[in-house]
Amino acid sequence: MELNYTLLTYIWQKTAITFRISDNKFDNVDKGSHRYIAVARAIEIYLRKKDIMVGAAYGFE
Repeated sequence: MELNYTLLTYIWQKTAITFRISDNKFDNVDKGSHRYIAVARAIEIYLRKKDIMVGAAYGFE
């Protein structure tokens, strides 16, 4: 399952999830990808809080 950036952004805005990531951890990633990763992780956290099982749905660790 692959979610695109637009969908991730939409879900992120609708769920009003706040997140913080370490800039030095993603130094080699461009700003678009940097935000994409952050949004995907924020959504994953949200889903886990809702007790929804999520795997490697976003292609990240």
